Amino acid sequence: MEVEKAMKDIDWKSMEKNIQESMEKIDMSKIQDDIDKAMKAVDFQKIQLDMQKAMKEVDFKKIQLDFQNSMKELDLEKMKVDMSKELADIDTDKIKAEIEKSMKEVDAAKIQADVNAAMAKVDFDKIKVEMEKVKDIDFKKIQDDMAKMKPELDKTMAEARVSIEKAKEELQAYKGLIDGLAQDGLINKKENYTIEYKDGTLTVNGKKQPAEVVKKYSKFLKDRKDFTIKKDEKDFNIDND
Repeated sequence: MEVEKAMKDIDWKSMEKNIQESMEKIDMSKIQDDIDKAMKAVDFQKIQLDMQKAMKEVDFKKIQLDFQNSMKELDLEKMKVDMSKELADIDTDKIKAEIEKSMKEVDAAKIQADVNAAMAKVDFDKIKVEMEKVKDIDFKKIQDDMAKMKPELDKTMAEARVSIEKAKEELQAYKGLIDGLAQDGLINKKENYTIEYKDGTLTVNGKKQPAEVVKKYSKFLKDRKDFTIKKDEKDFNIDND
C-alpha cells in the first residue's frame, strides 16, 4: 500500500517537463566543437620529442651506482648499538627486557646479505631497454589515425543529433496527447492509465473512444502506427508496434 501511495504522489507532469528540459540542454554542437579543439591541441610530435629527450638524460648506470653506494653506507651494526643505548633510558624494565631480547635476535649480517642479493637481481640494463622502447612509439601515426577517425566521428555526432531531435519531437507529441486526454477527463495523470491505438481504434482504459474523439486527435494519430501508452505504479512506458 505504501508503494502504491508513493507512486500516486509522483508528479508525472513535472517529470515529463524535466525530461524535456534535459533534452533541450544537450548542445551537440558544443560537444563536437570541444572534441575538435581537444584534437587540435594535442601536439603529438612535441610529446614524442620531449619523451626522447627525457630518455637520453636518464643515467641508469649512475642510478644503480648511487643506490649501491647508499646500501654500503648503511651500518646496521651501528644502528643496533644506537638503539640499545636508547633502551638504557627506558625506565620500564619489562619493556626494556623484551626489546633487548628482540634486538639480540636481529641478524644484521643476514639483513645486509639479503639486501645485497636483492640488489644483484635488479637488471638495470633491462629496465633501460624497456624504457627506451617508448621512443619507438610512432606518435605521428597515432595523430594521423585519429585524424582519419574524425569524419566518422563527425558523422556519428550528426546522426546522434538527429536522433535526439527526433526523440524530443516524439516525446512532445505523446505528451500533447496525454495532456489533451487528461483535460478531456478521459484519464487522470496521477493515477494508472492505458492508452491504446490499434487499427484506427483509440481505446482509453479499456474503453473504445467514439469517432469524434479520434477525429479530435487525428493530427497526432494519422501519422502513427499502432502504439500503447501505459502508466502504473511500477513504470511509464510507450510501446510502438
